[in-house]
Amino acid sequence: MLDKFADELRQQRENSGLTLQQMATKTRIDLKFLEAIDQGNFSFLPDLYVKAFVKQYSQTIGLDENLIITVLDVFKRNSVVLSPE
Repeated sequence: MLDKFADELRQQRENSGLTLQQMATKTRIDLKFLEAIDQGNFSFLPDLYVKAFVKQYSQTIGLDENLIITVLDVFKRNSVVLSPE
């Protein structure tokens, strides 16, 4: 599920005409963290930082950052795999 979320963010970034390097310059977020977001890896830092980076990423590409954080939370909750007892 998080892969789909990441794909949507990446697609929107590409539609905005921004490369990851340009995003790094605009947002001042390290390129390795932006690459992690693009790859659907949202466990690269504690949740507080991940949300701050996703919020900034969203804002930079013209998305409603509060909506995107809400969607991220939903995807994260739905991607939790429960182990059978």
